[in-house]
Amino acid sequence: MTVSNAVQGVAAAGGLGALVVRSQPLFETIRWAGVAYLAYLGVQAWRSAWRGDYPPLDGGATAAPGVALLGFGARLAAERI
Repeated sequence: MTVSNAVQGVAAAGGLGALVVRSQPLFETIRWAGVAYLAYLGVQAWRSAWRGDYPPLDGGATAAPGVALLGFGARLAAERI
């Protein structure tokens, strides 16, 4: 989460927010990409729950590969610059 906050801070400082506000097609593209990504995560969670694929609760389990990337993407998709 810290990394995604840093990326957002750098993007905002670099003027990306102003660019997105001025360009309606770019804003809509980013918005719908975020919607699609969050819907994908929701479907994956639903399918996992349906199959009963739950991680063990032993406290010492390591995260599956890609979990950090999914979290990073979800954080960026859920926030506006």
